[in-house]
Amino acid sequence: MHVTFVFDGLQFGGIERVGVEYIKLLYRNGYGVNIVNLKPKLNAMEKELPKDIKIFHIPYPRAITSQRYSKLKRYGIIGKCVCYLGTVFLEIFQTIYKFFYGNKLPGPDIAIAFSGHFNDLAFVSKNFAQSRKIAWLHGSETSYCELSPGFPELYGKIKNLVCLSNKDDEKITAFNRKKGINKIRIYNPVNLADRIVDDCLVGNLKSAYGDFVLMVGRLAKDKDQATLIHSIKILREKYSLKKNLLLVGDGSEKSRLEQLAKDQGLDKQVVFAGARYDVQNFYKAATVYAHASPAEGLPTVLLEAMFYGLPIASTNSEPGVKEILGDDCGLVTPVGDAEALAYSLYRLYTDGQKRTEIIKNGKLRILDFTPERIILRLEDYMGKLPQE
Repeated sequence: MHVTFVFDGLQFGGIERVGVEYIKLLYRNGYGVNIVNLKPKLNAMEKELPKDIKIFHIPYPRAITSQRYSKLKRYGIIGKCVCYLGTVFLEIFQTIYKFFYGNKLPGPDIAIAFSGHFNDLAFVSKNFAQSRKIAWLHGSETSYCELSPGFPELYGKIKNLVCLSNKDDEKITAFNRKKGINKIRIYNPVNLADRIVDDCLVGNLKSAYGDFVLMVGRLAKDKDQATLIHSIKILREKYSLKKNLLLVGDGSEKSRLEQLAKDQGLDKQVVFAGARYDVQNFYKAATVYAHASPAEGLPTVLLEAMFYGLPIASTNSEPGVKEILGDDCGLVTPVGDAEALAYSLYRLYTDGQKRTEIIKNGKLRILDFTPERIILRLEDYMGKLPQE
C-alpha cells in the first residue's frame, strides 16, 4: 500500500514531529510513503525522514483556499456575497494552478492531509482523485468546526477523519451522519526509545543550569512562553525558589521573549537553547516540565516529558492537556495564569510525594501511546476505508 502525507510545511514543531514518526512507522512496516510539502522553505524536519522517501515541493499557501475566508458568511448578506465571489475566483485560480503542478503528484492508495490546515485539507480534497483520503485533526472535530465553517466543508469532502479527542462529539453527530463521515480517535505515538541520550551533554546541562524547568516548542504567541517566564519570576520572588528555565525551540517571538526576560530581570535565568534535534538530552537533564500553551490538540511534548519521567505543570490547553494528563498525571492550571502555574512549579519542587505520584502515573499513562499500539490501530483503520 502506498501512502502520501501532505504537510503545510515541515518545520520544527509538534505536528511535524508526530507526522515524521508515523511516516517512519509505516515505512518500517513495508508501506510505500511519499511526502508533499506545501511550504518548501519550511523543510528542517525533512532531514529526519528515511533517505529514499520521495518529497514533492509544491507551494500552496492558505491564502488561495476559499475555505480560509468562509468566516465571512457570518457577516450577513454582504459577507456571503463577498465569500461567494471570492470562492469563484479562487476555484478558477486553483484550476489553473493545478495544471502546472498536477503532473508532479504521485497516485497513492491513501492521501493524508496531516497538518489539518486549510491548505493541506483543500489540496488533498481537490487532488488524488482515485485515492482514499484522510483528514488529520490535531484535536476534536467539534473544536475545529466551531473555529470556522471552512473546516466542516472540507471534512465533508474528505469523509475520513482521524481525531485526537472526542470532546463534544455529540454536537456534530447529525452533520457526520448526513455527510457519511467515517471517524476514529487515534492518539499520537511516542517513540523516543531509539533516540540516543548523550550522557556527557546531559551532565553538562545539569552542571550549567542545575535542577531546571524545561519547555519545548516554537517560540510563538500560540505557545505563550511569556506566561511561563512570568511564573519563573513569581517562583523566585514569592516562593524564594530561583530556578533556571530552558526554552528549546525557535520562532518569530524570540526577540520579544528575550526582551521580556531581560525586563523581568531574568536574562540570566531564562536560557534560549534554540531549535534542537537532540531534545531527548534536555528532557533527560531537566527536573520539571512546564507547558504554557493556551490551546493544543494533543501536545506531543507532554508525552515526551512523561516518557523521560518528568513531573508536569501545565496550563489547561484544550482539548489535549486533560486528554493526556487526566486528574493524576500532572498539575493543571488555567490558561494564562502565571500565579497558578508558579504555584504548580513550587509544589513539584517541594512536595516529594506529589512529585513521585505524578511521575509514576505518567509512566503508566504513556503506555497508551506506544507506537506498537498506535500503528496497529491506524493500519486497521486504513485497511477498512471505503474505496473512492
